[in-house]
Amino acid sequence: MPGAAACRLTFSVPETNPHEEARGASVRYEADGTARLPDGYEPTPGRARLVEWDAATGAGSVTAWSYNDGGRACWDANLDAAPGL
Repeated sequence: MPGAAACRLTFSVPETNPHEEARGASVRYEADGTARLPDGYEPTPGRARLVEWDAATGAGSVTAWSYNDGGRACWDANLDAAPGL
């Protein structure tokens, strides 16, 4: 959506999907100003993840059940590890 201040796109796996384990999963991408917020959802408890970054600086973070013991991992504008932003 060129020129839009904020936008959101979501893809959801339908309940009719032949792969039962995929049913109910979704991926969402959201842009609001310079913030970028893609995330994913799986219906299995505890398997959510969130990646967010600032398009202007490149600084951001990832929070995922399968990375860093589920804790938030951040990076700065130089893509170096950083304390929580």
